[in-house]
Formats: sequence, C-alpha cells, structure tokens
Amino acid sequence: MRQVSQRFRTHRVLADVTLAFGPGLHVVLGANGAGKSTLLKIMATVLTPTQGRVGFDRWEFPRDVAHLRANVGYVPQGAHLDHHLTARDWVAAAAVQRGLGSWRAAASVAEDLLETLGVAAQDPVSLTRAPGRVQQWALVAQSLLGAPPVWILDEPTERLPPRDQERLGTLLLERSQSATVIVAMHVGPAVMGRAGRVVVIADGAVLADGSPEAVAAAGAGQVRLTHWPVDLWDRAGESWLAALPLAGAAATAIYPAEDRVAVRVVGPVPVPPDVTEELAVPTVEDGHQALVLARRRVVSR
Repeated sequence: MRQVSQRFRTHRVLADVTLAFGPGLHVVLGANGAGKSTLLKIMATVLTPTQGRVGFDRWEFPRDVAHLRANVGYVPQGAHLDHHLTARDWVAAAAVQRGLGSWRAAASVAEDLLETLGVAAQDPVSLTRAPGRVQQWALVAQSLLGAPPVWILDEPTERLPPRDQERLGTLLLERSQSATVIVAMHVGPAVMGRAGRVVVIADGAVLADGSPEAVAAAGAGQVRLTHWPVDLWDRAGESWLAALPLAGAAATAIYPAEDRVAVRVVGPVPVPPDVTEELAVPTVEDGHQALVLARRRVVSR
C-alpha cells in the first residue's frame, strides 16, 4: 500500500510529531496558530523540518524532492493569484511545467479540469481580475494535475460559496477512494462522517488522532444546546460570546431562527435566566474544542 509518512521534530513551531498517512480521507483540525498549516507545508515539502524525516514510499525529503513533488498535489491556504493569465492558461502552464504534454494537450486537460470543478474554462478574464472562487478552483485544478496519489489541502473552502463547498466535499470523498487525501478544514457532517481519521492539533502538538467518533466522544457530557429569545440575543448575545474564553468555554455553532437563536457551547458557563439549555450529543467540532479547552486548563495550572 502506498503511504506517505511524516516523522519530524522542530523546536520552535511544532512539538515532536510522528504521523503516517495511507489512502483515505484524513482531516486535520486546529485553531489559527495551532500548527496545522506548518504541518501541511512540511508534508508538501514547502517547509523543511529542522529535524526528523518526511517521506513517501522509498523517497525522502530533501534527497528525493523531485519525486516527492511529482506525487503530491498541494493547495495552500489564502494564496492570491495575481497573474495576467486566465484560469485555463495558468493551469495549462502548470501542466506543461510538469511535463504533461504540449501546450495544446495541457490546455485541453486544464479545460476539462476546470469545467468539472464548475469554472467556465473559456472565460477571458485574467486571474488578477477573477473572483475569489475562480482563483481557488484554479489552485485546486493545478493540484490535481497528473492525479497525484497524495493530495494535501489547507483550508480550501475559504473563498468558496456553499454550493462550491459541497462540490469540493464530493471531490474529496471521490479522490480518497484511491488516494491519500489530507485536508485542514472543518468539513460538513456528511463528509466528516466518511473520514477515516481526524487529527487534532493545538500549540504544535497532536491532541487526538483517531476516528471522527472517537474525537467527538471527547466532548461527552460537556456540550449544551442553549436557546435564546431573539430580543435577548440581540441585547446580550455578543457580549456573552466574547466572555466564553474567560469562562473556559467555547461556542461551536450558532443556529439563528425567527424567534430563537440556538447556540452549541462546550464547557461550563452560565446563561441568562430566560435562556433554556439541554445536553447535546457532541459533534467532531465539539470534541475538538473540548480537547483544546482541557489542554488550556492543564497549561494554565
């Protein structure tokens, strides 16, 4: 079985981490600054670990960097394509650079990829002027050139509207049937339920590494669904949310409705008298937050 294995240590950004990934969908969760982008950049050979090893099959970085990069597709977080080329021509140019054929053949591959992703390949607008969703799909398209056996995506839905996010979720599941797919993002329940593995990172350390069900279980007994009257939420909801970190709690989801606002909250925190609450079955995000809160309590002692 083809496998990508990362074994590395750094002193400043990540703690000692050993991870091995095989085919399937792997989701990496962590707040901003947790270290997940650093982890993915190291796996994609964009960053070099100060110590340890990064490898895929018999190849290791940096010795076999050309082989590694030929087998890894990577979508970085927040990349802005300030380029005069159109999305099709930019992806085609990337295909030529990767040795996937002549310009004519590369342009055909780029058109097919972009059309599959829901982008009008014949659009004459340059990437500099293109909307964020087109730029994001161009990044996704170039990462899929040559159907790499390892596909790494860092927050790929940031500039995608809901319908495009659903399309990307379907694509993640399809590719994970034959490739190793590693994605740092909060995927929807339908995709998360089919992930083979969830890795939770905080402060450069791995807090959990297991099935979605195992990560969700970390929040057992700690999750409440609170129900706020709309007028009360308008008056006090924002200040209540702002106070949650100080109380050792976190909100994981907000569901607005006409007469009520429901909020999922992890951790013990008081609510106003007119707010009702009930225990809730934890989700993966609830478990993620419960693990992070538990770590903070340990560190603050």
